[in-house]
Amino acid sequence: MTIGDGLTITDLAYAAALVDGEGCVGIKRSKGIRPKRGSVSPEYRVYILVANTYKPVIDWMQLKFGGSVGFRQPKQDCVDGRKRKVCYRWRLASASAVMFLRLIRPYMIIKKDQADLCFMFQESVQTKCKKRILSEETLKFREECFQKNRMLNQTGVKL
Repeated sequence: MTIGDGLTITDLAYAAALVDGEGCVGIKRSKGIRPKRGSVSPEYRVYILVANTYKPVIDWMQLKFGGSVGFRQPKQDCVDGRKRKVCYRWRLASASAVMFLRLIRPYMIIKKDQADLCFMFQESVQTKCKKRILSEETLKFREECFQKNRMLNQTGVKL
């Protein structure tokens, strides 16, 4: 399903609330030394993650916005012996994540600064890069975005 097909304002506002309350808007950095792909620079990408123990919410996100769904089994029971619930995760990355953020940005409250940073970051992404080697200036900018996003995502931190 293409992002934007048949979505209502209520859908967008609800998705924004889920991201604000149960999600993460981030920039991921991974090692870029992949000789087979010709990549030597670190790789950065925008991602969105929403986690919840109520699977129908996660399935709704995938139905409306695409992406992928996974889950995480609890590693241990609660201290008082109760069983922990399975945590389901919806994830969207790269250009699709940015398109999704553009749709929900007007309705975001808590993570709007992270969304704005992702928009700035995405402007530095070239869709077709033959050499996969980034300039020092681009690498520096992406690393700065990555570090600022980390600060924004720390609990209780407001810049």
